[in-house]
Amino acid sequence: MKESKGFYILKNQGLKVFLAYKFKKIKYQVKRIQNHIYALDFNKSLPQNYKFVVFLTHLSGHAAFQTFFKLCGLNSICLINSNGKFLYSEVKKDFQKNASRDLKNNYCIIYNYGNKHFNIKYFSYVSKLINNTQLLILTRDPISRMKTAVNHGSLRLNQMGFKEGFLSSKEISLKDKPYEILDRICYAGGGIKPDISKENFKNVSFRYFTLLKPFLKPELNHKIVYIDMQELIPQKAFETMKNLAKELDFTPPKEEDKEKFSQIFWNKFQFLLPTILKITKNDFAVLKKDLRIKLCERYFKDLDCVDLKEELIEKDTAFYEEIAILVNAEDLKIIKAHQEIQEKLKIYLKEFFKALEYWVNFKLQNQIKEEQILIYLKENKILRKKLKQILDEELAHIKIHRPDIVASWKYYNEFEKICEELDKIQ
Repeated sequence: MKESKGFYILKNQGLKVFLAYKFKKIKYQVKRIQNHIYALDFNKSLPQNYKFVVFLTHLSGHAAFQTFFKLCGLNSICLINSNGKFLYSEVKKDFQKNASRDLKNNYCIIYNYGNKHFNIKYFSYVSKLINNTQLLILTRDPISRMKTAVNHGSLRLNQMGFKEGFLSSKEISLKDKPYEILDRICYAGGGIKPDISKENFKNVSFRYFTLLKPFLKPELNHKIVYIDMQELIPQKAFETMKNLAKELDFTPPKEEDKEKFSQIFWNKFQFLLPTILKITKNDFAVLKKDLRIKLCERYFKDLDCVDLKEELIEKDTAFYEEIAILVNAEDLKIIKAHQEIQEKLKIYLKEFFKALEYWVNFKLQNQIKEEQILIYLKENKILRKKLKQILDEELAHIKIHRPDIVASWKYYNEFEKICEELDKIQ
């Protein structure tokens, strides 16, 4: 019998962490009940203290998009969360929090992950609450989304930590062997590399038109704006956000932040970094408190931390220009005061980054490509025909209003050609 996540946390991380985990689940269920209680009042429009609404589609660069809006000084108000729920209490709290702020700095989010948990009724509720606004819809080549789903992976259960009510990679210690601790990614079926035959991409939702329909009623007077993920790639993201700022009337990105728009969020370090190296008095008797060192990408530097990279690793270390080794001011004083700690850290970090290089290369070498997805669909008639039918229906709106975006989808158009050619033969 498969071990539950709750039981695993209890067994491996203790009663305190288990209770925090259960409390979070209970709290969420209470909010669901509140949602149903307040559903009867969903006939009034929400306060118009937001500028526009964004549909964020899974596997389409939504994390980067949200970060870019934040860099432009925008505050988000979530209408439908990533679990597909409209939680009245959460939305009300968000609107109250942002009520005193300039509406130019607010925007609303609707997560369109579209899986089985996404009930169309919540989209119908929300469509009645907003009106006469601009809907910005993030989209991407469907075949590329499927590729990302196969390559997505997750943390192994034994590598998960639990911090502030959220699952994350657990902290590591000087006693952990870097090669073993970084063997932390698993894919569909529990494998250490992506396997297209597991068909986990079948869970990718393409309910674009289905979930958009409630917002298309003429009386709601919405303006639909599509944006393709290719407009958010490092070379284009900054200019894209400047153009959107003009079109949607928000503060444009600052020139001094330009480099931050060139980062790739779902990248080779996903699930490997960031990680926290925890040092305790069991490691060094002189310590009166635990030290925490954050190993992360340089883009994610904390303003209240100092980067010790130059002091602790050599410049020829793998990924030297891409990473940061961060400590807060208090921990920095302790590390600087003890040569023994510095030397031990240098030895450990040398091994850590060697192991990181190995696992990054392993990850990159085993990534599934769009061409492999197309070959798999070509060889699987039932799956291919089902996908073709779904996409014909769900892409109807964007094909009419932004045919140029659809025309730019290299792999989707290859898929269309494959279907056309095989339909002639079969």
